[in-house]
Amino acid sequence: MKNNRQQLKHINLSKRAFTLIEIIISMLVFAITVTSIFSGFDVIQKLERHADFESESAFLAERELELAKAKILTGSLKAEQNTLKSAFPLKPHWELTLHISKPDKNGLIELSALVESQDRQTEVKTFLALESRKANQDSLGASS
Repeated sequence: MKNNRQQLKHINLSKRAFTLIEIIISMLVFAITVTSIFSGFDVIQKLERHADFESESAFLAERELELAKAKILTGSLKAEQNTLKSAFPLKPHWELTLHISKPDKNGLIELSALVESQDRQTEVKTFLALESRKANQDSLGASS
């Protein structure tokens, strides 16, 4: 009877506790989960830095393009093949280059601004029509 009681006690104890293999497997699952979560944070930070660069560089390029278009329309900058540097201060290691094409047969000028920073770059392009503006001014002057 005593032997039976000891066997039952031993069975009850083994059912209540975790075995070593169960603990090792649960620690392995936990380690894999934590590692994947932290690697996800790294990817998120890289994507956020890339998005910040894209947003800020596009803003700087658009500002530069609008200034160049205004200068061309007012006559302080000739619409010819040009490559200009930024008129505004930039962050360290950032470079902005503005390219202006010659007008085509329809009077269309292509302006593009390229922002570069180490291994990243963003380019924004726009067009400006000169001939249609002159034609509108001529027709307004003739009708007066």
